[in-house]
Amino acid sequence: MGKETSLNVGNTGVIEGNLALLNSADLFISNGTLGSQSANGSLLVKGDFLATDANLDFYGNHNFHVTGTAFIRNSNFSATNAPISENGIFLLSADKGFNKDIELTNTAGVYTAISTAQALGLSAEEAKKYEENIDSIKVDIKGVDHKIKVVGNSLYISAQVDTKSWQNSIKTDGLAKSLREAQKLALQSMIEEYTKLMNEAPGVEPKAANKQEFTKADYKQIIKDLTGKMNAINIDSKSPVFNSQIDAVLGSLLTSNRQQAAGSALTDAMIGKAQQAQNVINSARESANNSNRQGAIQVINLANEMAISTRMIQSRNQGENSIWSNAFGGANMIGSENDSIYGITLGIDRQFSDSILFGTYLTYADSKLSHNSINQDADNLQFGAYSRITNGQHEFDIKTYAQFSYTDQERFLNGTNNKSDYTQTFLGASGAYGYVLDMGDKFAIKPLIGLNLYYGKTPDYTENGVWAQKVYSMDSFAASAEIGAEFRKGFDGGSYFYITPKIEQFFATSGNDFKGRFAGSDMNYHVSGAEKDKTFGKLLIGSNIGITENLSVDLSLGAKQILGNKDDNTDETYFTGNIGFKYSF
Repeated sequence: MGKETSLNVGNTGVIEGNLALLNSADLFISNGTLGSQSANGSLLVKGDFLATDANLDFYGNHNFHVTGTAFIRNSNFSATNAPISENGIFLLSADKGFNKDIELTNTAGVYTAISTAQALGLSAEEAKKYEENIDSIKVDIKGVDHKIKVVGNSLYISAQVDTKSWQNSIKTDGLAKSLREAQKLALQSMIEEYTKLMNEAPGVEPKAANKQEFTKADYKQIIKDLTGKMNAINIDSKSPVFNSQIDAVLGSLLTSNRQQAAGSALTDAMIGKAQQAQNVINSARESANNSNRQGAIQVINLANEMAISTRMIQSRNQGENSIWSNAFGGANMIGSENDSIYGITLGIDRQFSDSILFGTYLTYADSKLSHNSINQDADNLQFGAYSRITNGQHEFDIKTYAQFSYTDQERFLNGTNNKSDYTQTFLGASGAYGYVLDMGDKFAIKPLIGLNLYYGKTPDYTENGVWAQKVYSMDSFAASAEIGAEFRKGFDGGSYFYITPKIEQFFATSGNDFKGRFAGSDMNYHVSGAEKDKTFGKLLIGSNIGITENLSVDLSLGAKQILGNKDDNTDETYFTGNIGFKYSF
């Protein structure tokens, strides 16, 4: 190929040899959906790539690789609706590198694809009357420039945010005024872009039998609407530009060292509805809800509750000791996500007198938890103690625990993974009282009531990634009351079966807001969680089967289901199955 040539790549393309684009030649690689059209463009050049005075346009998440050297001068790169990485927007890679002056001898621009029908505010039905048309609009963003940057063997368009200028502007004029000035600049640049398109558009309507093209009059209307929006902006207004949370997120980004994220979020805010900043807020709310939910301990507590219930039901002689183990596997089902958890518990207890049983245990569990933007994988250690005190038909049960969850977390935010690791701490205590009604034939019913206390702490942590943040510690506390009944049936040889339905009602739930700031910034933003007093239903089913006089096997199933007051209408189900062994001596 060569002079004044156009190469359009919408699928996988391979060139066996060198590729040269000269004198206004065009290369367009598209990957993604553009209006009603979709493409999966990638280009492999098995040789060298030469571009002089060329236009290199890329749309979406394209791929462009050169096995030789890429020599590019006096050319213009444009990227439209492209994803960002830590280094910026990917352009191409070359195994043997680039010419040394590639960053200095070429220009670059970042564009946004906007439907002309959408810009006119047409309904879907009205838009059908027109030929589909998507305009690539370059928007000037206050304090944001784009430069070509070489990183290793790859070439990027890198956002350069004038952080110091934004810091001074916010300090002097305030955040709202600074953002409104950026809005005006963005709208003015869009008016200039649409003016160019208006001058190129046809001036007359086509025949009614055909779909209409967008004409000068249509673009004139877009310009009028944009001008109206620009003139309506009151620079000196003290009210939030979007809302207080979105403004705070943008302020934190623009004063951070997250240059690529800041450039992307501000551009999105200036021409759209600040969806990227809203995604940050949504993810922060999910983090706050997750901290309050204490999802990492729910299945573990359910498994240990059944294992300890099995210990307590068994009849024992004074001075009898037992060691026991319990393996469990279950699932955290939060929203539409379903993640596994499995682990093992080792315990020891002693019947100190006819009325007092005391024991301790240690649990290890591997847990996974996913919900919307958050994925967690944790190694969990729980240390606990339990006791039953009996007085005739009265039974008092006490349990306390401390858990440490060594957590690897990923937050999927605006198309990127942001990773962190930290250790969560959980403390809990519970007490229950029941009165045993002997129904005869080794069958008993025990109505019961209980009180549970939960505390969780997520420490400060710092993420790695395009949207990396410093997140401050979050504490959560909850108290709940339980009511239920235990139905137990004994068999010859000491075996037994039990089933325990319960209702758990939370009545005191409190947790810290999510408080974060983007790496390098000293501006924080806050997002509160739901903090609802939830209602759960629980069902425990278990049995003990004697093998020898001293050895027995335990089998049990447990489930916990939210019944009311859901966080952001999010369903919660926790399920586990146990198998255990006990040896008495």
